[in-house]
Amino acid sequence: MTLTHDLNRIKADLEHPHRLYLISNPSSGMLKDIYLFSNNEYRAALFDNTRLANLKDNSPWITEIDEQSPLLKHFEKNALNDTGWQGILIYIPTSVSFNQLLKQLRHRLFINYGDQQKGVLHFQLPQVLHYLLKETPQSEAESWLGNITASIWKSPLSSLSEGSVWQSISKEASSEPTELTEDYSLSPKQEQAFVLQQLDQYILAWAAEYKETDLNLSDLTQLREILSPSNAITLLNQGGLTSLFIEVHHRSDKDPAETIQHLKALPEQKRRPLLQRMKTELTELTT
Repeated sequence: MTLTHDLNRIKADLEHPHRLYLISNPSSGMLKDIYLFSNNEYRAALFDNTRLANLKDNSPWITEIDEQSPLLKHFEKNALNDTGWQGILIYIPTSVSFNQLLKQLRHRLFINYGDQQKGVLHFQLPQVLHYLLKETPQSEAESWLGNITASIWKSPLSSLSEGSVWQSISKEASSEPTELTEDYSLSPKQEQAFVLQQLDQYILAWAAEYKETDLNLSDLTQLREILSPSNAITLLNQGGLTSLFIEVHHRSDKDPAETIQHLKALPEQKRRPLLQRMKTELTELTT
């Protein structure tokens, strides 16, 4: 499916008049393209009028566009080629003012999570928005969306054999509270979604390194289990062992948790040789 097809499908399902906005990630050429290919006055840096205002050069931007905008074509080309600036698209009811939208998005920038930790949520990145909205309960995704009635982005899993290029989410129009004083608190499910994001990044890196071109969504779910033992990622990252660990376990019956325990008991310099021996043994058994 093309981006135009998906946008037309989403827009046809919306009950009220809507406006389309692009939220773009700061990158070389991004601002030039915004001003060159969009003449709409409704555009702004999200960091303006926030505690990150002094970092405006690193701010994502929001710009009103339409389905025929040249800027939309640049967005699509960049997304499909994985080059240049990236971003996401959102639909907002025309009853919601641009200032109301800015207030909501700026509120969503600042998050509380974990044990009283604070951070900045880069929701303008498709790989962040995907897990925030697709790996959490529908009710939590809709709550985060607030005034946003639909969003579309390039899927971070589009390289999978069954992966769609574009992902989207829609909901009924609802109003966002007018006063948003507290930072947005991630729920446990939302925090877990970003753990899955990290796991998937390692899995996709392994697939690229070992040329696993037929990986599908079902495989991804199974591979997540390989990396699920407690503290596995922390341990494997210490020696750059994550891809090798996946390669050892993805076609064998060996218990990943048992291997992690063996690795923990070894000095760091002996962990890679152990995994390499296991890989060699597995190769000999299957050839």
